[in-house]
Amino acid sequence: MKRVTLIRHGKAEKQGDRGTDFDRDLNERGRNDAKKIAAKLKAEAFRPSVIVTSPAVRAAATARYFAEALGAPLCEDPRIFRNSVPDLLEVIRNQEDEFGHIALVGHNPSMEGLLAYLVPGVEGEMSTCEVADIQLDLDRWADVGEGAGSLRASYSPKNMGAS
Repeated sequence: MKRVTLIRHGKAEKQGDRGTDFDRDLNERGRNDAKKIAAKLKAEAFRPSVIVTSPAVRAAATARYFAEALGAPLCEDPRIFRNSVPDLLEVIRNQEDEFGHIALVGHNPSMEGLLAYLVPGVEGEMSTCEVADIQLDLDRWADVGEGAGSLRASYSPKNMGAS
């Protein structure tokens, strides 16, 4: 059995005249939400083998809060910033099979799309800093495919009173 946790980045600053979408950082709400949800996951003994994040500033900042709270190593993968379900699947399929639990920190619409792809019957929007924890009925990351998962739990700032 494998487990993948999808984390949408926290609420970000608006894009300014001089900055790019890639360079947007978390705003105060985004930082607070990430800290609170990461602390909640720590209290529930979440311990991914690795956290893989988009290199975009807002996603990497979110991922650092989770990595610090959960004691998990962190790495960046530019495929996550491309924001497509096929790219996210490629990231998952290329993980080491010794990893039993990985977390991805990324962006919509690909995070919502991946959730719907992996978990039958799950549709809807992932809010900023929302977490979807998915159990996969497989032994090798390379075998991940449509409908392979079941939703173990979800956490969002709204259902936790974090925002």
